[in-house]
Amino acid sequence: MSVIKAFNQTADSFKRLSKSITDYTSFVLEYCLGWQYCMPAFTTIINNIYLLLIPVGIWIGTHTTDYREFSMTFIFYLVLVPAISGVLNKIMYISESFNQIDGSVERMDEIFRIPSMPEQSKGKKMNGCDIEFDHVGFSYEADKAIRALKDVSFEAKQGMITAVVGPSGGGKSTIANLLSRFWDVTEGSIKIGGVDLREIPNDELMRSVSFVYQDTFLFKQSILDNIKTGNPEAAGQQVIEAAKAAQCHQFITQLPDGYDTVIGTKGIHLSGGERQRIAIARAILKNAPIIILDEATAFSDPENEYLIQKAFSSLSRNKTVIMIAHRLSTIRNAGSIIVMEQGNLVEQGTHDQLLVSGGRYASMWRSYTESINWKIGKKAM
Repeated sequence: MSVIKAFNQTADSFKRLSKSITDYTSFVLEYCLGWQYCMPAFTTIINNIYLLLIPVGIWIGTHTTDYREFSMTFIFYLVLVPAISGVLNKIMYISESFNQIDGSVERMDEIFRIPSMPEQSKGKKMNGCDIEFDHVGFSYEADKAIRALKDVSFEAKQGMITAVVGPSGGGKSTIANLLSRFWDVTEGSIKIGGVDLREIPNDELMRSVSFVYQDTFLFKQSILDNIKTGNPEAAGQQVIEAAKAAQCHQFITQLPDGYDTVIGTKGIHLSGGERQRIAIARAILKNAPIIILDEATAFSDPENEYLIQKAFSSLSRNKTVIMIAHRLSTIRNAGSIIVMEQGNLVEQGTHDQLLVSGGRYASMWRSYTESINWKIGKKAM
């Protein structure tokens, strides 16, 4: 509604909505009225079979000689006919129910026909937390020609931040999704500690990886429970320490019930930056050896971004960090920067190395610094 109002489309949109409803109503009424005589006629014939049975019985009775036998037969049919009509009605309604059930079962079967990803109950043990993408190709579509990643190979070493940058649609978030094994690679392999991701039990993988995504989802629970999603066994003091590290302790204590405040009730709503910092607190509390940050400071103001970066520096010590970033200033000190474009890895190196090479990253950095220094002049050009 806010978008419709902002672009002054209210009257036009409701006019189109009204026309759509009217057109649909006309279609449904025309279709239903086309069958309006069929069902009443069927019901009338089935439930009023006497109108046919009695005249036929009288006509046959006038031509019979054994009235005693005819009377017994006629009474038998008078008793049987109502039972037949009742059975036919039930068969009709059961058939309708079966049609509905068949449709529901077919939709369920479509889901069950989707092949599940194979999972190892007893997989191989990881030797460290180095991550290796080995000629990885991936497609979201059934058509393998439309690929989100094409022959991507790189290593992310433990104890080092590996940043992934590039224009929108370059494949940055796909790398995070594949590393989380939300999908399996189409080609190549992803290894953690020398073990193929597909050979690691899902429980162990989830224990080893922490995620902070740009689109943060918080449950309608207390803030304490939301943070403890990262580690349900954590004590209250551990939660508070994680919140302090994520720079969200101060605003939490200002809420009506502090850490026991339930999000979404009594008008309690958090801003995008506040929600993101709670998600960061989850990751800090989980304390996993591998951390995936998908634009984790997108909604932070400059002051909090600086504080969160300090929290990340302690959080990422001796851990493998994959950081997807649009703000290039946040990844200047990354140990390795990977530049993605249209699913291809086009450059790799440190910030200084990539600037010297004068490639795609250097162009992105110039555009980024120009956008920071841009300001409105006195005269409109």
